[in-house]
Order: sequence, then structure tokens, then C-alpha cells
Amino acid sequence: MDKRAPSDVLLSSTVTVADYRAFKRAKDKESIADFVYQRFQERYLKPFESKEHKHGFAMMACACLMIETLEAFWTGSAKSGLSGVAFSHFFNRVDHFSSLREHGRLFYKHVRCGVMHQGETTGGWRIRRDTSQLFDAENLVIDATRFLSALEESLREYCDLLKESPWESEVWSRLQMKMRFICAGALVPPEYLDMPVAS
Repeated sequence: MDKRAPSDVLLSSTVTVADYRAFKRAKDKESIADFVYQRFQERYLKPFESKEHKHGFAMMACACLMIETLEAFWTGSAKSGLSGVAFSHFFNRVDHFSSLREHGRLFYKHVRCGVMHQGETTGGWRIRRDTSQLFDAENLVIDATRFLSALEESLREYCDLLKESPWESEVWSRLQMKMRFICAGALVPPEYLDMPVAS
């Protein structure tokens, strides 16, 4: 069991729960936005910077997780709920994914659920890394490399929006709501610290 003080739990490679709370008290938008970028970049994008071990299916699995998490930040949700709806909302809201606007629920069913639950796409959808467009609607082909690049751009735009928006704005209110859930989930209740670990 992790014996660190709850406030020392890392939320990213350089930011602890205590750091985030200090940023929040100071209304330090820049540091929070940079932390959000770091957290997403480390977890969902950086693993695929090396071309040697890159694979489209793993890329799309991470991309789907990232979309659900970004939507939870955008809405202030404790967890992703109606994921098919979340994908539709994300594709409708983010211009980089305009080619998928009419396909959110089908993408969720055949790509997200197919990759996550069956290790394959379904319904004739395909994942490639060598096409000229993010989504080929006629052939139902997703280019994983272009998809992840578009996700990184949308992450940058979200973080820029945080930096530019007033502290009292809706985007900040929702981020703070989501961060309350994240910080609460990161903290180990004291009664669990001395419990034996099952072997």
C-alpha cells in the first residue's frame, strides 16, 4: 500500500494533490492548464511518440480513453457516463473531428467498444496509419496517427481556453468540479493504510 501522505499523491509526473490545491487557492490558471496538458500528454499521447512500437489499435484505445476523460473535464462529470453520447458531443464540439460529426454513436459502438472489449473493430470499421485523411466515411477507415494528432491539438486548444477564460467562467467551474473527484479518488482513506495486502 502506498504510504505517502494523501496530499503527496501525484496527479501527473510533477504535480501532486497538494500542488493542485495550492494552484487553485492562488487561482493560478496558467499552472493548472499546464498541469492538465501534462497529465493528458503523459497518459495518452507520449507513449506513441516512439515509432518502433506504435500500433493503431493501442493508439485508438488510448484515444478513446482520452476523449471520454476530456469530456468529463469539459462537463465536470465524476466519470464518463453515456459514452456514446460523450463521443457525439466531442465530435460535434471539436472542429478537428468535423468529419466524424454524424458518426459519433457508430464510432462508439464499432471502434471504442470493439477495441476496448473485443480487441477489434466491428461493423466494417478499420484502423490504419497510412491514409491521407483522419476519417474516410465511405470506407469507414480511421487513421490513428492523424486521430491522435488531432486529439493533441484539441487538448492544446482546451488548455489555451483555460488560460484565456476568467476564473469564474463555466469552463473553470467544470474543471474544478472534475478535479474534486480526481483528488478525492487519489486519496487513500487512513483506515486502508494499515490493511494487509492480499498476495
